[in-house]
Amino acid sequence: MPFENLILLDNNAYTIGNIFESRAAENFIQDTTNRTLLTQADIESKRKQLQRYLDSTKSQLFYAKSCLFVEGLAEELPLTAFCQVCGFHLEDYRIEMVNVYGISFYPFMFLFNSSNSKKRLPKKVAILTDDDR
Repeated sequence: MPFENLILLDNNAYTIGNIFESRAAENFIQDTTNRTLLTQADIESKRKQLQRYLDSTKSQLFYAKSCLFVEGLAEELPLTAFCQVCGFHLEDYRIEMVNVYGISFYPFMFLFNSSNSKKRLPKKVAILTDDDR
């Protein structure tokens, strides 16, 4: 489904397609070693990547209160086990764990990181990675 057809209602209406428009002016840097700013074409590429990636399980992040992004199974499985041992269930707190199966967090972050409140989803987000590049 194209993002232009996806509207999230949460006290306000958020058209997901609008989140990616005119974002280059926010001066995003993806790689801090070379400090190259992302262009609008780069941001559009991230939008297309995210649109391909979202499926029925990963789109649950739109309905959650907050999101926890993990790099892979090495983070997802122990975290799930720790929560069970502690008697803590992420679902009870409407926290959605999203496994991105890699280090491609950037497409997801564009949903939450705009300085313009109309271009970001109002959710708390955390990223858990083991930095094993």
